[in-house]
Amino acid sequence: MAKKFLSILLVLVLVLGLLPAAGAAALSTSPTFSDMPDNWATEALESAVANGLLVGDDGKIMPDSPLTRAQMATIIARAFGATKEGDISEYADVKSTDWFAGSMAKAYKMGVMQDYAGKMEPNSNISREQAFVVLARALKLEPASVLSKSFEDEGEISDWAKGEVYALVNAGYIQGSNGKLNPKANISRAEFAQMMHNLIKQYIKAEGEYTEVANGNIMVNVPGVTLKNVTINGDLIVGDGVGDGNLTLDNVTIKGRLLARGGGVNSITIIGGSVEGKVIVAKVDGDIRVSVEGGADVEVIVIDDGKDDVIIEGTVGTVQITAAEVPVVIQNATVEKIEVVASGATNITVANGAAVTNVVVNSGAVGTTLNIEGNVNTVETSAANTAVSGTGTVSTVTAKEGADHTAVTTPNTKVNNEGASGVTAGGGKEVPENGSVINNSQGTDITTPPSGGGPSYVAISAISVEGDAVVGATLTAKVTPDKATVNYEWMRSESENEGYAPINDATDSTYELVAADVGKYIKVKATGTGNYKGTVESKPVGPVEPASEEPEVLEATWNDTGKVGTNTIDETAYVFQGFELLDSETNAQIALVASNIAKMTVLDPGAEEAKELEVGDDSDPLLWFNVRKAGGDYKYTVETKDGDVYEATLTWTAPVTATAEKTGEPAENEERKAIYQLYTVAVDVDPEDSKVYQIKPNGEISELAILTDSDNHLNIWFKVKDTANDDWKQLEGEHTFLIKKGDAWSEAVINYQASEEPEVLEATWNDTGKVGTNTIDETAYVFQGFELLDSETNAQIALVASNIAKMTVLDPGAEEAKELEVGDDSDPLLWFNVRKAGGDYKYTVETKDGDVYEATLTWTAPVTATAEKTGEPAENEERKAIYQLYTVAVDVDPEDSKVYQIKPNGEISELAILTDSDNHLNIWFKVKDTANDDWKQLEGEHTFLIKKGDAWSEAVIEYKEPTQSEYGFEITGTDQDFVAGGLLEGTVIEGENGVNTEGLTPVEVTLKATTINELGYDNVKVLAPEVTGEGTLQFWAYSADDGLWFDAAVHGWGSGFPITADYNVTTPIYVFADTAGTYEVTFKLVEWSESGQVGEPITTITATITVISQEMANAINAAKNAIKPSWAVDRVEPVDDEALPSGVENVDYKVTIKTSYENKGEAQASGRTVTTLFTIPDGVTVWYPVWEDGKLTYISASSGEVALGMVGHPLNEENIDADGIVYVDLGETTETKFTVTIKLIDADEDWQGVVYGEQELEIEVPEVSEYGFEFEDNIEIIAGGLLDGYVYESEDGQSLGDLDVSDLTAVKVTLKATAEKDMGYKKVRILPLKVEGPDNSNLQAWMYDSEDKKWYDMVQTGWGSEGTGFKLDANENKEMTIYVFADTPGTYGLTFKAVDIKDGDKEITVGTATIFAPFHFDADTGTISNYVGNEENITIPATINGVTVKAIGAKTFEENTSIKTVTFAEGSQLEAIGDNAFKHCTNLESIDLPSTVKSIGSDAFLSCKLTTGIDISNVGSIGAWAFGGCKFTEITIPEGCNVGNYAFGYCGQLNKIIVGSGVSLGAYLVYYYEGDTDYGFMDAYTAGGEGTYVFEDGAWKKQ
Repeated sequence: MAKKFLSILLVLVLVLGLLPAAGAAALSTSPTFSDMPDNWATEALESAVANGLLVGDDGKIMPDSPLTRAQMATIIARAFGATKEGDISEYADVKSTDWFAGSMAKAYKMGVMQDYAGKMEPNSNISREQAFVVLARALKLEPASVLSKSFEDEGEISDWAKGEVYALVNAGYIQGSNGKLNPKANISRAEFAQMMHNLIKQYIKAEGEYTEVANGNIMVNVPGVTLKNVTINGDLIVGDGVGDGNLTLDNVTIKGRLLARGGGVNSITIIGGSVEGKVIVAKVDGDIRVSVEGGADVEVIVIDDGKDDVIIEGTVGTVQITAAEVPVVIQNATVEKIEVVASGATNITVANGAAVTNVVVNSGAVGTTLNIEGNVNTVETSAANTAVSGTGTVSTVTAKEGADHTAVTTPNTKVNNEGASGVTAGGGKEVPENGSVINNSQGTDITTPPSGGGPSYVAISAISVEGDAVVGATLTAKVTPDKATVNYEWMRSESENEGYAPINDATDSTYELVAADVGKYIKVKATGTGNYKGTVESKPVGPVEPASEEPEVLEATWNDTGKVGTNTIDETAYVFQGFELLDSETNAQIALVASNIAKMTVLDPGAEEAKELEVGDDSDPLLWFNVRKAGGDYKYTVETKDGDVYEATLTWTAPVTATAEKTGEPAENEERKAIYQLYTVAVDVDPEDSKVYQIKPNGEISELAILTDSDNHLNIWFKVKDTANDDWKQLEGEHTFLIKKGDAWSEAVINYQASEEPEVLEATWNDTGKVGTNTIDETAYVFQGFELLDSETNAQIALVASNIAKMTVLDPGAEEAKELEVGDDSDPLLWFNVRKAGGDYKYTVETKDGDVYEATLTWTAPVTATAEKTGEPAENEERKAIYQLYTVAVDVDPEDSKVYQIKPNGEISELAILTDSDNHLNIWFKVKDTANDDWKQLEGEHTFLIKKGDAWSEAVIEYKEPTQSEYGFEITGTDQDFVAGGLLEGTVIEGENGVNTEGLTPVEVTLKATTINELGYDNVKVLAPEVTGEGTLQFWAYSADDGLWFDAAVHGWGSGFPITADYNVTTPIYVFADTAGTYEVTFKLVEWSESGQVGEPITTITATITVISQEMANAINAAKNAIKPSWAVDRVEPVDDEALPSGVENVDYKVTIKTSYENKGEAQASGRTVTTLFTIPDGVTVWYPVWEDGKLTYISASSGEVALGMVGHPLNEENIDADGIVYVDLGETTETKFTVTIKLIDADEDWQGVVYGEQELEIEVPEVSEYGFEFEDNIEIIAGGLLDGYVYESEDGQSLGDLDVSDLTAVKVTLKATAEKDMGYKKVRILPLKVEGPDNSNLQAWMYDSEDKKWYDMVQTGWGSEGTGFKLDANENKEMTIYVFADTPGTYGLTFKAVDIKDGDKEITVGTATIFAPFHFDADTGTISNYVGNEENITIPATINGVTVKAIGAKTFEENTSIKTVTFAEGSQLEAIGDNAFKHCTNLESIDLPSTVKSIGSDAFLSCKLTTGIDISNVGSIGAWAFGGCKFTEITIPEGCNVGNYAFGYCGQLNKIIVGSGVSLGAYLVYYYEGDTDYGFMDAYTAGGEGTYVFEDGAWKKQ
């Protein structure tokens, strides 16, 4: 690629070097050359010499010699006037003394020549395709994707060159030779000269003013040039030779592009005129300015190269920045859009006074900075690290997804974050994702807007003026944005470009031109007010012309000539009918040709503005009318060059849609060797008076012969196949047939799809018995090999690339087949993954010989088997390894079976077959090398695939490397009081009775596995405990193994014993002490060996043992004998919040517990101070009493033991009968019964821990009722306006705002107890309703609260305050009357949710109501509209929400085929039925209009099925086609009624019309499709006036 690129750039040097160094006019006589050819290249060579492109050598031009890189560099440097040189000193093949060194350096600087592998290769030749590419890129031609003409060798064009080569060919700059391009050949001097001759038609190389130019592309290569009043029919190229100089275009029209490779800060100035293509700025080095002035039309400026400032001034449509790191300055300019598509950062400045409507930064422009000092309306960025700063006005900046870390500091800017991260606004404040903020007025912080929105300033980006510059005409200012609030100032001037002064009192958005404006130029200035900022000025209009008289308008008519023509324009096929225009007075033809017609316009049906038509040359004087246009009146205005103005209306009926019915089966015509399908079109045709045209899907049009059946219906024999060459002949797609009989057209369509399918052959899959394995993308596979056999010949079909064109498979349950990749020729089999799901796999195989086979592989998936661990791991000493045996209950046979192991890392291996006596598979699973103590298997799933015969099974061994269990001590019994006494003698006592344990309570020490893994310890010991205290302790433990008691305080226990992985052993230890006091005892379990402890302890525990004196022990025993308590639950009751004591909140129940004693007198006599403890159940919170600061209060706890009653109360007469009270919050638990433990303990500090009694109690709580919502069925409302505000005050709830509730539709909702239990809820509220409805719809649901006498919108607020809510008793039903308002017709779903406030808004019940709004009602006008229902019988209400229904709006019921009858509620005051109100309601049979109806709109009942007469006795106006196609037989038109055209058209059963006096009847009151006539009704009425008319004997007559 590097070599290609180098060659391309060399060619660019050569090509561009052929451009002239001086203007042709300044050249002296061109030299002559002895070898100048006389052929196709002569003119081009002479032009190249004359313009300095070629200079020759030694009197020869050498036309056939190839160009080298050095020659190209020299020519391009001269042609473009390059003066600056790049640094090429690092290239050894270009020496500073070489004749071409300077030119090579200039071309390198221009960016058109690069190196190849560290060399410039100045003497290398250049191929034609390289030259084409370089030239196209130098001139910034956009690459093309297709060729406009074909060449034999176009396939030889390199892929990298195609786009540019195609562009040059398509533009006509290269033609090729003998049908070839010869892309790889070297380009000769003559060939290049011809290409440049095609490309550049004039070189301007001398400064001055030019008022004439050649026809084609123009090159300007010197500064100081002015082009004036010229049209350039091609591109204008500003060469590098212009440098930093200026170029002026004064009223110049450029039909192509303006390519600026040169130009400086003195600018390229465009005054007036237009550039129809793009302005491309591609200056390599130095600043450049493009100034658009004087109303010049420049739509797009593309900044495509450079590194210095590009300055844009004036009015421009779009500035597109495709080059990165180019500073762009917008100053004194109005720009509609700036689009940054560069790959890299760009710096854009919008200077003070400049205005830009929209800036778009695409994702590749990372790091782009926008410095805004002027006005910008919106910025949208998808690029990360975008920065928007400055003191100007930016209305909105939107950071799209990908625009991470965008920073905006412009003042008063709204910053939207639509999916980016790290977006910041003023002061570095982060903008939340999918959120918005607004910067403050300095851009240093953000403001938080109120709910109605904050200050958001919008830039005034543009203003234009509409209207004719003629005295008496009104000019209208159009500002962008169109809703901006501005102050206007109209100005006039003698000059178009300067000297504008304000016009007195001209400060409105419109200005009417007066006589003082004649000859002057007018423009308007707008300055933003309110939230709109900035000042913009329009382009001037003028000079203003004096008022002119309107010419007299003459009448003309269109006459159908009977001529029909066809044409295909822009790939669209048309059929035209020819009309001539006749002067209505003289009947002379008005020739519609360019030499006769000055202007011709047409106003299409329904259009608001006429459009101008192009008049053809003098060869054809007719109007050719597209017959597929819509029907209606086409109003033409024709101005002749003699000054006459004609108006003529062409009333056109669009083609009627007909159906092409397939008739019979396809039939073969042996003579024509083709198959045809007959289609019949039910349109009468006559070969003498009809034409039929076929439009094929590719736009081809042909006229067909007229063929008919016995009913004169059109027959179309549609050719579908040539039998001679088995070729499907028709194009797939829609074939349109346009049928003309007389003046009427019809249209039918045949949608044709070729359907031939090749013959499908059968094949079968044969199991070869071969098995293969592979790991693909880290996944292991086992495959079974199948061969495909032709079912008829049994021959194998090789599944290899050289034989197979395509192969697909439809997996079981799949909807679409997927294509398979066919392997190389080394392997003809299908390798099938044996772990696929079972089922039929349907394969389709297409060979390269054209055969198609289908074969189904019915596969049975592997059966899941279990690998059962058998016995314990066994050591194989010979292999120095430990194995675990697994047995798989699958019969295997070493002769007919295979086993494959797939390890967790994807490794696959085949195993030897081992079996047990039942022939079941044995797997010896190696788990450990004993030689190096290494666990050998990979952790994870090991899969074993087992094949026996054709059947597969699959078993899995889940292997995890074994780990040791974790252990801990548990000690119980240390809370008892041990009594100090004598110690036992010795440290070991023989015999089971050596220690008398009777009456002794041991301390129980449990050693257990706390985390059970796979391994235990082989040898452990419990060390002798560490004891701290005032005396000596003994710990006597019995060893059953040797029948001895040991003092564990001396020996510990065990001399090294094993513990299993699930070890759990409890050892009782008897404690003896010689001194009362408190002792700390620490036990340690350690791993043990012959030499002692190994490593750190495995587990440690410390216990505290209390030893009391014998005297205290006696006293405690006496107290226990005296104090023997018991407890019972007295009551469990719900509580109100108002009745709770201080500190208690959100509880459910108060629990009272009674205490009693076996002998209350002895208990009192004990004189002990005690505390009753209550164990808290799981999931429950309890409030219990405490004394704080001398007063009683309650605190809460959710676990452990709490006091039931007072802590430390004496057992005296005052306290002994006191109840124990706690308050309980059930929280999330759903349990209704709890078991608690209550115990009485001594509160004395010395006696703490003494328990006098302990008991379990069961507490049962009452259940809560269940609730549900109940709704009315079939709730309907009327969609109309919403109410303002959220709360309305009302004393009695009888009025809602200005509405009387008796006029409103009420929705009844009941919250009721569905299962009554013991209690209800204390604090309930209904959350704001969730609403699902039509798109962009809004709904309100208003409910009256009688307690606070207010209405609440339940969608906004719900019902019940967040703090208190309302009470819901166990059997209570809450009825709600809700009035619903919606703004859009349709179906709404309302979700009601009742919650318990006390339990964190926990859900009580949820219900959903469906509400239907069949139509919309506008209360301001009394109009219903937009019906969306499907009812058969509709009743129109007389009032809605107290407002009278006055009108049925336009299109309200249009095309609703469900409606059969329409009635009106009693008292209806309906006045109007709008246009199309019931149009195409094809099943509407009857409507009983109220007598108040005054008007019926156009098409109101068109195509309805109305079968009975309709009372329109008071109707004053009836629109066109109002009752078209209805089925009633008679109608009365009341006096004074205005009736539109065709009002009763196509009413085929209408045979009686009563016409009142003073009526106004439109054209064709009645009209019949059959015969295209009104059968004389209008003639009869014109003659007879008011009265009764009947249809008799084929005509209307007055009775």
